[in-house]
Order: sequence, then structure tokens, then C-alpha cells
Amino acid sequence: MISKEDLEPVNILLVDDIPDNLMLLEHILENDAYYLIRANSGAEALSLLAQKTFALVLLDVQMPCMDGFEVVEKMRQSNTNTATPIIFITAEMKSDQFVEHGYSVGAVDYLIKPIDENILIHKVAVFVQIYKQRKLIEENNQALRQEIQERKKAETENVKLHSQVLHINKYEAIRKISGGLSHNFNNLLHAILGYNELALTEAKKLNSKKMENYLSKIHGGALKCHSLVKDMMTYNQRSYQNSSSTDSSDEDKLTLSQFHSELDSILNEVRLLISDKITIRRQSDVCLNDIPVSAELLKEVLPPLCLNAASAMKEAGEITIGIATWCDAGECVSCFKHFNGKYFDLFISDGGRGIASGESNNIFDPYYTTEDMAEHKGLGLSVVHGLVHIAGGHLLVDSLENSGTTIHLLFPNESS
Repeated sequence: MISKEDLEPVNILLVDDIPDNLMLLEHILENDAYYLIRANSGAEALSLLAQKTFALVLLDVQMPCMDGFEVVEKMRQSNTNTATPIIFITAEMKSDQFVEHGYSVGAVDYLIKPIDENILIHKVAVFVQIYKQRKLIEENNQALRQEIQERKKAETENVKLHSQVLHINKYEAIRKISGGLSHNFNNLLHAILGYNELALTEAKKLNSKKMENYLSKIHGGALKCHSLVKDMMTYNQRSYQNSSSTDSSDEDKLTLSQFHSELDSILNEVRLLISDKITIRRQSDVCLNDIPVSAELLKEVLPPLCLNAASAMKEAGEITIGIATWCDAGECVSCFKHFNGKYFDLFISDGGRGIASGESNNIFDPYYTTEDMAEHKGLGLSVVHGLVHIAGGHLLVDSLENSGTTIHLLFPNESS
């Protein structure tokens, strides 16, 4: 099959300082398959070689100012046409040394004047065919490289898609398990708390301080269990159940003053649960009429995030809670999906120990922890993951080990 490239003429450069010699070459090689381009000197030939690609150069050796040997040497020193074949044309072969010098500088063949027309035609045809084959190989190599890149990209996308499917299946499995367990545990805990309250009353009647202390510890442990069960029930009831309705209604949105009022109330409660050596700073880089989050959502996502930040700093440090606008593309750290657009950014920063490389993709998994299991708080960040995504949002994490962490809660906000 004849390709388009086979039908396109190729450039051939004819170099000689004598016009009659150039006319003779043009007459012999006249062919629709060739673009015959003249150069009357070595300098003109180098200029043309810098501008165009040639299949072949027919170059006279004996020329004033710059002979054929010097032209070839300068050609090979440049970054263009380094592989272009060159046939020297000479009136006589002066010596073997003369011939060897021509080959050493880069020529591939010699033609002796007067030129045999048939030999010239056949040699040019062979070199043109070689040029076309080399060009075809280069194009095939480029296509192959492109195909390899596309396959690598597709493999990367498949890995990401596989991770997303595993992620969704994992959350769904945990949601089903937590749903059944939380219901049964909740019933048992109500009984434990009820009987514990009765036992405490009896202990007080008997004035048994030791028994009261034991029962108070049981009561405290049961309350912690109740809090964890409550998280499990929230996770089960709300994870993705409203994912088809992600836009915040006008009733759900807060004015800026309402947002700060809700934030004050939440932070007052948080301060009671953390060390008094940990300060909470507010930061606002935007002035929006509407904040696209509900008061209920703030009450559920901010406390676990603040407690998590406080835990990372142990006894002392500073937590920063801020709002900003975010207009960019990114990949969610908890659902692994790509997203872009305008978002309202609610972020929480701490100066704690940071998150080790590779762990930021796991911190929103249920029961995952970077702490000692005895200090683990449960489902807090998993609930944050579910609630943020129900609201149509995404999560980003900026963290370096021993350099603190910033968690960004991004909510769609076309008005930002």
C-alpha cells in the first residue's frame, strides 16, 4: 500500500559554485518525487540546511571560500541534518588520502565528473528510499512511545478506579456491620447504664465510697462506649444515604455572622475538652454573604477535627480554624476522586507531629489510627468523611511529619 509520505516530494540540496553544473544536475534528476533546491556556495548551503530537512545533499568539493570538506564539518557540528547523507562530486580523485578525508568528515559516497546519469539517478533513488524508511521508523517509534504513554496513563487510571471501588466497598461493608452492631450494643448499654445507676444509688445508701468509686468508673466507661455507638449509628444512618442530593438549600446556608456565632458556641464546648495550654485561633481570608454549610454539619464535623488536632499536639500548641475560597483542581484524599471548581474552604491546622508519608489517604478510614490503640477515639474522622461527601464536598490534607497538619473541608460554592 502506498502511503501519503511516499507520494510527497522530498528535498534534495544541490551545492556548486558553477550555475551550469547545477542546471545539469537539475536536468538529470528532474522528477516529481524530488524538490531540487540550489545553493551557490557553502555558506548558502549551511543556511538552507539550518532551515529545512533534506533527504540527500549533492556537494561539489572544489569551491572557493569554503570547500565541500569544510561544509560537511560544519554540518556535522550543528544539531540539524546530522544524519543527512552527503555525496561528494569531484572532477578527480587526487589520492587515497583525499578520498579517506571525505569519508572521515561525513560523506557517504563520491561521484566523479563527468557524471554518469544512470549511476546518479540510481544512487539518488536509493538514498531517498533509505530516507523515507528512516522517517517511517521514526514515526512508528513516536507512535509506539505515544501508545506506551497512553497505556501507562490508562493503567494509572485503572489503579485509581480500583482503589475507589475498594474504598466504596470497604465503607459499605463497615456501614452494614456497624448498623447491626450499634443497634444491639445500644440496647445492652442502656441496660448497663440503668442498672449501674441503681447500684450507685444503693452504694450511696450504704455510704460505701469505695463501691461508689468503682461504679463511677463503670459509668464513665459505659458513657464512652455509648459515645462510640452513637458515632457508629450516625455513620450507618448518614453515610452516602443523601448523596443524590448534594446541593445546600438556602435554609441550610449560614450568613457570615451566623457562621461565626455557631463557631463560637462549638469552640466553647471544645475548649472544655482539651488542655488549657492549647489555644484556638480564628482566621478568615474571605467575606462571603452565605456560607454553604449548615449549623448541624458544623456541630458534627468540627469537634472531632479539633479533638484530633489537640491529640496530635498532646499538651500544648495552637489550633487554627479558618475559612477561605478555593478555586482549583485536586484529588480528594478520602474518596480519591478528581474534582475542580469553586469551593468554600473550612480548614483546621495544628502544629502537631504531622502525618507520615502515605498515611494521609487512610486517616478517614473507620477505626484507623496513627496513635496508640489505647488512645484511639473511634469513628470521628470517618463520620467527617461521610458528612462532607453527603454535602457534595471533598477533603484535602497538607501534612509533613513533625511539621503539623492542615485538613481542608471543601464545599461547593458557585457564589465564591
